[in-house]
Amino acid sequence: MHATVKLDALTSLRFFAAAMIVLGHTHGAFGSFGLATTLSLAQGVSFFFVLSGFILAYNYPSLSTAAEIGGFLKARIARIWPAHIAAIVLLYLLTSSLNLGALSHLQAGFTALANLFLIQSLIPLRDVFLTFNGVAWSISTEMFFYLTFPLLITSIIPGWKAKLLFISFIVALFLGFSIAWNIPADDASSQVSMMGLLYVNPLVRLLEFFAGILACGAYQKIRANADGKPASLFSVVECLTVALAIGAMWLTPKLTTFLGMHGVIGTALNYYLIKSGSFVFFALLIVAFALGKGILSRALSNPLLVLLGEISFSLYLVHMTLFQWYLANEPYFSNIPLYVRGPAFWLLALGTAFLMQRAIENPCRKLILSINKTSISKGLASAYPAKAIGYMLVAVSLIVMLKTLPPMFAPQGCQSEQCNYLVKNFTLSKSPQFGDSVRLIAATSRKATSGSSNIELAFKLLQPLPKGYILAVHLLDKNSEIIDKSDTYFSKSSSLRAGDEWVEVATLGGKSGNSQPEKLGLAIYLDPSLPMSVESPVSDYNGRRVILDLSSIQSN
Repeated sequence: MHATVKLDALTSLRFFAAAMIVLGHTHGAFGSFGLATTLSLAQGVSFFFVLSGFILAYNYPSLSTAAEIGGFLKARIARIWPAHIAAIVLLYLLTSSLNLGALSHLQAGFTALANLFLIQSLIPLRDVFLTFNGVAWSISTEMFFYLTFPLLITSIIPGWKAKLLFISFIVALFLGFSIAWNIPADDASSQVSMMGLLYVNPLVRLLEFFAGILACGAYQKIRANADGKPASLFSVVECLTVALAIGAMWLTPKLTTFLGMHGVIGTALNYYLIKSGSFVFFALLIVAFALGKGILSRALSNPLLVLLGEISFSLYLVHMTLFQWYLANEPYFSNIPLYVRGPAFWLLALGTAFLMQRAIENPCRKLILSINKTSISKGLASAYPAKAIGYMLVAVSLIVMLKTLPPMFAPQGCQSEQCNYLVKNFTLSKSPQFGDSVRLIAATSRKATSGSSNIELAFKLLQPLPKGYILAVHLLDKNSEIIDKSDTYFSKSSSLRAGDEWVEVATLGGKSGNSQPEKLGLAIYLDPSLPMSVESPVSDYNGRRVILDLSSIQSN
């Protein structure tokens, strides 16, 4: 029999856990008021695992038949799988990437299947569990919890103490393995690391999930004796558990240092504590707020906070995709103050999460749960009423806007003080043009003490230029023979819009043998055999390379 009383305070707490993770991932760009450098915000995932165990034990106190277990698993898949797949689609639409790095086709196919069936966290390789929408590793770990949940609450395996001892032994076993084999703590390692063994591994994280199940049992006993107690007592307990949880998040990353534990043992224990060290205090906090009798839990029952909690799962799934989109388009927003960009990102993330929840998460859950209960047409009609379709249309419009809007924020004209100086003092009387896309508007050559020349070139973008184009800068003798050259990617053109001006710099050597540099050759190409055509007073290579008289642009 399922519980019917909704625990609004716990729903709201889900948002704060998700916010911890978002802050931890984005603080380098937007800041976090010092929270990300003071507290271990990665433990927001640990909070989710503990809360998940609590909520499942609360809603499913027993699963005694195969039909009940099947219904439970169906509900869990309906809860997480559609949003997981939608988040991967969103990743590709916004970033044109599936986050596969340099994986081979075979490896990519394997990781695709692992993500499809949510088993990627079982494989302790970063190139597997962080592919596609990387944060979904925790959803894979949750799926493992769902599969083990019927065993954790059944009486077939006797006693919660025996289960706790066995799960704790597994954690100790992986910690011991990490120590004995000196597994690196480097999260960037493509090989087996502590990230795969101690952070992502569902066998290790199962302890936190089980702590949530035990916390639910404690809650049931406390609730039976809670009536008649003064509200002030519960308010004090709530404040105390919040303080303990925050204190634990501050202390756990430092505990091994305080205890003087170093070497491989200290490294492994410290890694585990940073990621999971506060789960006992999270369990205490969850019990206190589940009672719902204190001032803080009543405040968390505010409908707005409950809504934020309801969209927290979608927020978790989409925030890194949106952050990657922001980083890719960051040059467009350079003139917008940081104190505006940070809140704007949060509004975008919350808005996207809301649409994901209303257009994908909720309707698809209803649709999957309707299977074998009604016809497909009736199931679709129930899952996607007019309001849900409206949310879907708004979501599509948002994606289109995110793909097309950023260039409108880019400042036109010069993008730097160097560009302003160059255009002001070294504008060319006749501006050579490369194809229909780029015009050279200013140029200067400065002699360095080493005898080399620093070539500074100011360009104006006439129309968007795709990534991959290369600027070839050639130092030429009087016969237009190359003395030295620099071929570099157009470093900024792909992130600018029409009308923007920017600077490219090349350093070239002095004379070669008896040849003296007298000219400068410039070409832009995607295919080396076919540079852009140019419009210039002087050019060669059949109108494919601009020629400038070096003496006309040299400066002291």
